[in-house]
This record gives sequence, C-alpha cells and structure tokens, in this order.
Amino acid sequence: MRVFSRILVSLLEGDHSDQFLKTLAIKWLGIISCKIKKGYNTLSGESKMYTPEWVSELNETLPVKVDMETPITSIALLDQCRKKMLDHAIEERVNKNVTQFYLCNWGFIESVLWTKSNKGWEIEEKKKSKSKVTTTPIKGDDKKEEPVEEEDLEGDSNMMDTTTISSNTLQEEESKWPKETALLLGETCKYYWMTCLGLEHNFPKSDKHYDFPEMSRSDYVLLAELLASRQTLYTSFNFLVSELLMCIEKDGVVYRTNALRAIGKIAAEVPEIMDETRIRNAVVQRVHDPSPTVRDASVEVVAKYLGRLNTVPIKLYQIVSGRIMDTSHIVRKRLVKLLRDLYFKFYDPEIKIDIVSKLILRIGDNEVAISQLALKVTQEILFQPFQEIEKEGNDYFGYSYANSPKERKRKINELTKVITGAVSKLDPSITAQNAALSQIIQKTISTTDEKSKIWYDKVFQWIVDSLFDRMILLDEEENSVEFVHCLATEDWTKARYVLTIYTDVLPRMKHHDPMFTQAVERVLMQLLSKCPLDTISKGVACLCTIIDRISHRYNILIKMLGSCINKLRQVRELISHGGDLAPGSFSGVLKMLMICGLLCQHFEFDKKREQEPDAMKALDLVYRGEINTLVFDLLQFFTGDIMDDLKEEGMTMRMTALQGLGYFFASYPTFMISKISLSLMDKIFEQGTIDLQTQLMCVFQEFLAAEEKRIDRREELKSVDFKDVDVDELLGNTDEYAELGVNGSLMQRYLRRILKCALSKSDELRYAAFEVVSAIIHQGLAHPVLCMPVIVAAETSPDIILRNKAYYLHKYTHDKYGAILYSRMGEYLSTSYEYQKLLFDEGHVQGYGKRGGDAKVDPLLGLTYSVLKDKKRAKFDFFNALVKPFSFDLKSANPEDIDIHYLRFLAENMMTLNLSTTEEVLFMVHYMDRTLMTAGADLLSYVHFLKKQRILKPIKEDDELVEADEDMDRDFIVASKISVALCILMYVKNLLVELYDIPDE
Repeated sequence: MRVFSRILVSLLEGDHSDQFLKTLAIKWLGIISCKIKKGYNTLSGESKMYTPEWVSELNETLPVKVDMETPITSIALLDQCRKKMLDHAIEERVNKNVTQFYLCNWGFIESVLWTKSNKGWEIEEKKKSKSKVTTTPIKGDDKKEEPVEEEDLEGDSNMMDTTTISSNTLQEEESKWPKETALLLGETCKYYWMTCLGLEHNFPKSDKHYDFPEMSRSDYVLLAELLASRQTLYTSFNFLVSELLMCIEKDGVVYRTNALRAIGKIAAEVPEIMDETRIRNAVVQRVHDPSPTVRDASVEVVAKYLGRLNTVPIKLYQIVSGRIMDTSHIVRKRLVKLLRDLYFKFYDPEIKIDIVSKLILRIGDNEVAISQLALKVTQEILFQPFQEIEKEGNDYFGYSYANSPKERKRKINELTKVITGAVSKLDPSITAQNAALSQIIQKTISTTDEKSKIWYDKVFQWIVDSLFDRMILLDEEENSVEFVHCLATEDWTKARYVLTIYTDVLPRMKHHDPMFTQAVERVLMQLLSKCPLDTISKGVACLCTIIDRISHRYNILIKMLGSCINKLRQVRELISHGGDLAPGSFSGVLKMLMICGLLCQHFEFDKKREQEPDAMKALDLVYRGEINTLVFDLLQFFTGDIMDDLKEEGMTMRMTALQGLGYFFASYPTFMISKISLSLMDKIFEQGTIDLQTQLMCVFQEFLAAEEKRIDRREELKSVDFKDVDVDELLGNTDEYAELGVNGSLMQRYLRRILKCALSKSDELRYAAFEVVSAIIHQGLAHPVLCMPVIVAAETSPDIILRNKAYYLHKYTHDKYGAILYSRMGEYLSTSYEYQKLLFDEGHVQGYGKRGGDAKVDPLLGLTYSVLKDKKRAKFDFFNALVKPFSFDLKSANPEDIDIHYLRFLAENMMTLNLSTTEEVLFMVHYMDRTLMTAGADLLSYVHFLKKQRILKPIKEDDELVEADEDMDRDFIVASKISVALCILMYVKNLLVELYDIPDE
C-alpha cells in the first residue's frame, strides 16, 4: 500500500499523466487517507466503536518511530505483538503468501533499522582494525605479507577519507545507538528472514514478557491495525491530505470535484478533520467556484460538516446560504436541504427569518423538483412547531387563540413573527410578497388530504388571531410606525395589503356592520382619487366586490362611471378638434381610462340593469344603451393614431387606454375579436412602437389568465351543480360558448407575430411575449410544433432569464408531447441561427459561448441537447438535423442556399457538444461519412472535369485572391461553396474521431 500510494502521488505530480488515471489517483488517495484516519481514531478510542483497554495501552506504549532514543522494552514489545500476530496467522492456516508478506515486511523494516543502529559500531570496529594494522611489524619474507598488504590498502583507502572521517567522527560517536538495541534488532532481523526462508531460528527473548489477554478474531483485527499504524504509510496522512488540497486548486474541473469528494469521504468517516483551518478554508473557498459541479461538491462537504455542529458559525452560514440563488439547480436543491437542517440549530429569530425567506423564494423555482422540495421544507419548518405546541401538556388545540394559556400564546406569536418577518424580507414589491404568501397557502391546501386540511385551517386561524391581536395592541398604543389606518394614508404598500384582505375576506363574512361598510366605501372613494396608478386595480376591485356582494349601493359605482365617461368624452372632443389638455389634467385622464376598464371588468352594469332595474335606474342618466359598448368605443378612441399628435403624453395615453381595454376584455372577450379590435392589434404589430407591443403582450397575458380562471370556475360549477341542461346550452348556441372560443381563435391569428416578439431585441417585449407563448402551450391553444422554433432559439439566448424560461418550457412540452415535436428540427436550428444574427447585428455568430457550465465553453444548442438526450429517437433526429444541412445536390443547388456561416455555426455546436455515449459519436461520424461520400463523390468528379478543362488549378502562395462576381459561372460558385462546407464537415469528423478515440475500423 505504501508503494501504491507513492505511485498515486507521482501520478498527481507528473505533467504527462492521463486525466483518467489522475482522477483514480485522487479517489484512491481519499480512500487511503480515510482508512488511515479511521484507524487512528479506532486505536485511540475516539471512534464510536468499542476499543479494548489493552489495545489503548499498547497504542500508547508502542513506539511510533524507532530511533536511538527508543527504549529497548518498547522495541521488544513491538516484536512480541508481531510474533503474536504471526502465530495467529499460522494457527488459522491462512495462505502462506500472507505469512510470507508479514515476514518480508517486518524483516525489511528491521534490516533497515539494524543497518542504522549498527553503523556506529562498524566505525568503531574499523578504527580498532586500523590501529592493529599500524602496530603490526612487516616481514618481507613472511607468507602473510599479502593479506597484510590488503589490510594496508584498506587502511590507505580510509586515509584518503581522513578529513571526512575526522570531521564526522564526533557526530558518528554521538549518534551511536545502544549496543543492546543493535543486538536486539539484529536478532529479530535474523528471525524474520530465516523464518521466511523456512529455516528455524529462535525468537529473541525479552526480560519483560507481555501477557496478552484471551483474544477473539476482532481483537486480532485491532492488533493488525495497531501494527499497521507503526508503518511509514500511516505517518504520511498529513502529506496525503496536502496532495488532495493541492488538487482542489488545479485548473481541471474533474480534479477539483474529485478532490472535494475525497475530502468529503474522509469527513464523513472522521468529521473532526474539518475543524482544521487549512482544510475548512480550502473547501469553503470552492463554494464560489466557477464550475457548478465543484460548487455542489463543496456545498455537500460543508453541509455534512455543519450538520454535526451544535452551534453553526454565522460567517460560514452567510457564505453557504448565499448560494441559494445559484444558477445550478443541483446546488440550489442541496442548499434547500441544508437550510432545513440548519433552521432548528439556530435560536436567533433573525437568522430563522432569513432562512425561511430564502426557502420561500425557492417555492417559485422553475425546477419542479426544487419547487416541491422547498414547499415541503417550508411547510415543515413553519407548521411542524405547531404540532409540538399541540403535544405539550393538556390538549388546548380545540380552544381558540383567545382562550389559550399565556405560554402557548407566546409560542404562537413567535412562530407567527417568523412567517411575517420572512415575507417582509422578500422583494419589496407588494406583488411578490402576496405571491409568496398565496403560493405557500394554496399549494399547502391543494397537496393535503381532508384530515390535514382541517388541521391547517386551525393553524391558519391561530395565525390570523395572533396577527389581529397584535394589530389591536399596536392600535391601542397609537404606534403610528407599525400600524396606521392604511387606506386613509399614503402608505400604498400597506394599503394594497388591506385591499387584498378586504376583497377576499369581507364577502365571506356572514354578518356585516352597515356603518363599517359605509366607512370602507367612503375611504375607498378617497383612496381612488389620490392613489398611484398601480394601486387603482386593487382599489376598484375591492370597491366593486363590497358594493356588489355586501352593501348593494350601486349608485356609487354608477356615479363613478358616469363621472369618468363624461370627463373622457370632453377630452375626446377636445383632442378631435386639435386642442391641448388643460395643465394638470393629464394624470387624471390616465386614471379615468383605467377606472372605466376596471369597473366593467368587476361589475356587470348591463346584466345588473336587467336583473334589478329599479336599483340601477340611475344608470340611464349615464347612458341608455349598452354600457360595455360605450366604454369600449371610448377606450378604443384613445388608442388611435390621433393620439400621436400629443407626442409623449399621447403615447402614454395610448398605452394606458390599451391597458384599460385589457381589463375590459377580461370580462367581455367577444369584443376582443371585433373588427375594430383586430384592426387595432394588427396596426400595433405592424407599425406600433416597442412599448405598445409590450403593452399588447401584457393584455394578451392577462386575458389568457382570466380565460383560464373562467374555464376552471365553469368546470368547478359543473362538478358541483347537477342541474338540468338547457337545450340551447346543449347545442352550443349560448354566449358562454362563444366567449370560450375567443382565446383559441385570437392566438391562432396572432401566433406568428407573438413568436416574433418573443425573439425581439427588447428585454421587456421579449419577456412579455414569452409569457404569452408559455400560456399558449400550457392551455393548448396552438400546436406545440409551431412554437418550438422560438423555444429552441430562446434556449441559445445570452440572457439567462429567457434561456431558463425556454429550457423549462421545452422540458414541459417534451415530457407532454414527446417525439412529435421534432418533425421540423431543421427549422428549429435555422431559427436559432437567425436569432443569433439578430442579437449580434448580422456579425459573426459563434456556435459556442460561456454559459456557466463546467466546460470553458458550452454549445449554444447544449440546453436543447440536454432535454433530448434521454430520448433516443429525438436525440438522433437532433444529430441528423445538425449534419443534414451539409448535404447538397451539385446540380440543383443555388449559391444563395449555401450559407457557410450557418454551417460553421452548426459545426461549432457539434464540436462542443458533451456527447455521453459512444453510440452518439458513432452515429454522427457515420452520418458524416455518408454525406461526404455522396456529396463528395459528385464534387470530386466535377473537380476532375474542371482540371481536364484547365479551368481549375492549385493555388500558390503568391497568387492573388479573386472575389466572386456576377459573371462567374454559377456551377463553379456552387462547387466552391460545397467544397468549403465539406471541408468543415471533414474537419469536425476528424476532430470527433480523435477526441473520442474512435478506432478506424
């Protein structure tokens, strides 16, 4: 193992080693280091396993390193342990190779030690022999003269090194080992080697014999571990770990990843190594590595380290938790699991709030698995503590919050503060916070059974009571900082919260106080007169809900509608005659345009007039005809071209009127497919500005969302009400059926224009249009194949937000429809290229770029390939579409059909694709060979023909390049372009063969 570890280290330190071998070396070094450290802990009693007392005593007594200062008793004890192990191996009749290995290993170690210990005594012997030679008289005729001369020669040779000997004599005498130690090492060395050769030799006797206890098989295992810990390999643990730490800093992603996993393996068995600063810092630094795989490996190691700590360092938490927004879904998923474990380790409420806020953000993750995991974890950490409250002492859960003991109230308040604090740390916009709350509650209720729903209803009631109790307390304290009368002040954020609560809660109350209702209506009227535009939609919706379902004071809405209509009529007349708006009236006009559309969306004036003519009598003063037609004509006027005369103010009015029409269309879909509306939308698509097109996409988006809610509501009513079906409804002649078909017919008409907007240069238009495309696919309003070119093109976008949207939409469509999507794969790829040209202003388009993956460069079509690679047929269709554009018919091809830049774009994608199986490479190479053989054969015969006609000749270095002109032969231009295309294909093929080591046969 010692030799093996040296080979592994040499592989890592070498410059020309194979990447695969280096990866194996890192893995094995991790395994060896883990085994060494685990063995240390077992012998010292620090592991969870039981360690006998006699093993711990031997571990403290036996020498780790034998030198001249080591007591001879310790060396003798080490030999006795070896003898005990050898006797056990012989008794068990193990393979002879095992005993031979033990004897050779111990014999080699003892021989090295004996050589060192005997060195000082050898020098002394040489000195004595040298003194004998100098004092012996030399007799010339003596027969022993020859050996004396030999001794003298040896003496001369020693004299040649007199300076060396004299300078080192003192050092050698000082480093002389004890005589008894040298003799013991010599005897044990003889014993091991003689026994290994099959010769008998007595084991050296010791003055102090160690009495081993009765030993079982597990005890002998510990004894073997104890003997192994006294070898060189075990003392090199720190060196092996240093090699792993050096690999963490290497350039190769695979080296950094495997080094981190190796350290993680050690830390899993021996967690205390992460307490070392050098190891912990090296791992934590990789949390910010450019490679997502390395980041994931680093977070995994840190997560295991933090998991065993009782107290988590704040700085380390901040570093790791910051990766919750990581671009890699693997890292985000691991962070969600880690935050769940860390939540219950902290007692600081601020940190708990921070953890919950980060988890709530991930509920809206585009990756379905992460979204579901985040929801599950959020439910666990927010609502499980309520179960603990329920289990404490007596069962108070059946009682209300008001009747609960003080301690129980305190705990409920603490848990409630965590929820409200986490939501307040999210995006400051009211929409984002409301969306987060609604996501938690809706998904929690929708994913539970009836029994759990009852329990959650009680929990939510506790939370509401706690919040209400807090609001009353703050109101009594007149704390204007934390509690204000939101609707009567200009704190619009809190006002939106209250409007949402009133809209959802008040209609569900059984009894209403008339005075309170009138007060709310009065405050709402004041709010609408001074609130900003983004609050009007909430205010009008709340007012319409209260009047329609509670107070029935319809005159309020009639007066508001009449006031807006009269004012807008005056403005229309003024603009029609070329007049200008009065100073200060511009914002009021914008607000009235929105209010008109919102009133028609949330309150059906014409229908209510038919049902309650007496209550709606005042509506005749506004208009005796259909109110919806009047409002539509009025809003449509302000979206016309005449508004361009007012310049910037006119454009703002057009956009606001279009927004008002969007609110109107949500309740009256048939108006959206009227000739006037279609003409307006056609003009916006053809001549409108980017802002107008963006606003139109928002109208489409809100309209489709409203239609989806309408359909869901209709299905719910059908499942609940079992009434008799009317004949007209059965035949499909009702207005309801006519409205249900508007979304489909509208999207069919404008699908291609919407898809074009989804690939626009404008970020706002691109996002808005892509949301519409997503709604079209999810609602099944168009064939998905028609949308796929845009989806695949968006997957190549440098904009990571759009790219991720396209990826998840592609994944959803792929899982739902399968191989039918890829019947036009060539069109998808060409659309991607055209989109790239649009982004780079007709410049050079590369087929690769840095996209945040492990590789230095990633193919632009890499996301598309990642979706397809699990389906064999779709994957091969993709490869076929990459190679097929290189195939041309020499006779029928036109020069304009051969786009070299497009072929280069495809070739660069093929070169940088991360192919995972040999089958994929072989398929691409085979298809390339077919293309080269067919198109290449025709091209080669044509080239030979040109050579015979002496039209074509080899190019020399000094020849001037001649650009193609209109007079040049068409066939010659086609052949030239095809030759370039085939050269590109041949280069890619050779590169793939070399890169993936494909054999020639």
